[in-house]
Amino acid sequence: MKCVYGTAVDITEQKQTEAAIVEAARLRALMQTAGAAAHEINQPLSVIVGMSQILLCNLPVDDPDWGYLQDIMKAGIKISEIITRMRNIRQYATRQYIGNTEIVDFDAAAGEDEAAHNE
Repeated sequence: MKCVYGTAVDITEQKQTEAAIVEAARLRALMQTAGAAAHEINQPLSVIVGMSQILLCNLPVDDPDWGYLQDIMKAGIKISEIITRMRNIRQYATRQYIGNTEIVDFDAAAGEDEAAHNE
């Protein structure tokens, strides 16, 4: 008769801790990437918005291109607002998108940040 001796150890908590560390590192990298991307996008965007504002000031309102320039400027300002929210986020919130893809929900994340900041 052979005897087998052994030990059973529950490593669930250890595995959860390891997973949390990996997720924290992933989120930190995502936040650093988003910050760098925001900076890189903001540079040419400032030129686009600024130049469209200058052109609008020098173009008669009845010019056929005036509306296009105004659309360009408004789109640039909207992107600039998104970039500002990206820079202010310290914690990301996600939401479901097409095809079960998760994307960053800047409005929810900004709300979480503001709530955490005000505490």
